[in-house]
Amino acid sequence: MKKRFRHVLLYTLLRPFFRLFVWIKFRFIGKKYKGPAKGPYLVLGNHTINEDLIMVALSFREPIYFVASDMLFSIPIISKIIYYIVQPISKAKYKPDPETVKNMIRVARSGGSIGIFPEGNRTFSGKIMYMPYSIAKLIKLLKLPVLFYRLEGGYLSHPRWAKKHRRGKMRGYVSTTWTYEEYKDLSNDEIYQRANKELAVNDFDMQAISRRRFRGKNYAEYIERAFFISPETNQIGTIYSDKDDIFDHSSKLHYRMNKYGLIDNLGNTKHYPNTIEWYEHQVKVVDRLVDERVSTPLFEEDAHAFELLKRKQIPLSPTQLVLYTDRFTFTIKDEVQTWYYQDILPAVQYSNTLIVYHKNLEKTYFFRGNERFNALKYVMFAKSHQRRVLNYDSEL
Repeated sequence: MKKRFRHVLLYTLLRPFFRLFVWIKFRFIGKKYKGPAKGPYLVLGNHTINEDLIMVALSFREPIYFVASDMLFSIPIISKIIYYIVQPISKAKYKPDPETVKNMIRVARSGGSIGIFPEGNRTFSGKIMYMPYSIAKLIKLLKLPVLFYRLEGGYLSHPRWAKKHRRGKMRGYVSTTWTYEEYKDLSNDEIYQRANKELAVNDFDMQAISRRRFRGKNYAEYIERAFFISPETNQIGTIYSDKDDIFDHSSKLHYRMNKYGLIDNLGNTKHYPNTIEWYEHQVKVVDRLVDERVSTPLFEEDAHAFELLKRKQIPLSPTQLVLYTDRFTFTIKDEVQTWYYQDILPAVQYSNTLIVYHKNLEKTYFFRGNERFNALKYVMFAKSHQRRVLNYDSEL
C-alpha cells in the first residue's frame, strides 16, 4: 500500500465539508497540529464516537491512514466508497491479525501517517477502555514520532450505548509529541504506562471543572446495553431504561440522567453519580463472580446467530445464549454448543453486537438481540476469566 495522490486530493477537497459536518452535529473544534514533529507519524487517540476519526484527521494537513475494524468492509457499496476515499487499514476486531501490522509498516515506509485508537473500542463509560499491551510493542516497531490526540466531550455527546446524540461541545488537539529519540530506550512497560496516561480522557473530570450542557432527549434510553448489574442488588440483567429514567426489576432503584450526563438519585438506594463509577462497580462484581468460580448459569436470553465468512454475514438461526463465568452456550438448529473463554476472542461491535472468534474451530460468529441486548457482559466475563483465572491477556 502506498500513499496515493487521490487520497491527498480528495482529503483536501472534502475537508471543508467534514469540518462543517462535525461542527453542526457536535460543535466540534479541532486544533490544527503545528508541532515540531514532521510526518510520517503515528497518531494515537482516545475512542469516543464513530465520527472521531474524521475529527482527528481535521487537525492535520495530510491524510491519516486509520486502522479500522474489518466489519466496516462488509457493508455493500459503502465499503468500496470508503476504501476508495481514505483506504483504511483493515483490522480484525475479534482475533489477532498480523497482516494489519505489515500494512502499517508499508504505509509508514511509503510516507503515510497512521492513526490508531489503541483501545479498539469506543468507551462505554466515559473513561478510556482497556488498552492492549501490544500498543507498546507497535510503537517501538514503527519507530515513528508519536502524537497523542485527546478528544474531549465525545462520550457525553453520544454515549456508545445511546441511540441518539446530544448537542454540546467537543474539542480535539494533540496534547503531546513524542519523538523516537525520546522513547527508543524505554522499556515496553514504560511506553505502555505513558500511552495510558496521555490518553486517559475522562469527560466527567471536565464536568467537575466547568459544567457543560448536552442538549437532547431520552438521556438514559438504552443504557442497559452497557450497564447490566444493579448497583443495589448486584443482580444481572435487571436494569431497564425509560426515556431519562433508569429502573431496576430487582429493587426500588430509580435514577434520572440529566443534561450534564450526570445521574440523579430519585430513590433511597445505592447511587453512583456518573457512569464511570457505576462501570467500575460493575467490573468489581464481574471479577468477584469469576474469582468465586460460580458454576450456575448467570443469565439466559434469546438472540440471532450469524457466521462471518469472507466478510459476508451468513444467517444461522434464532438461538438462546446462556452466560457462565467460564463459558457461554448457544443453540444452533437444536444443537447446544459450548464455547469456553479459554478458546475464544470476544468483542463488541457497534453498541450491542457480540462477535466471537473461536481459535480452535477458526470460526467467527456474531450474535444480535433486540435493541436493548447487552453484548458487553459476555466480553467482560470472558476477559475477566482470561486475566484472573488463565493469567493471560488476549490482545486484539
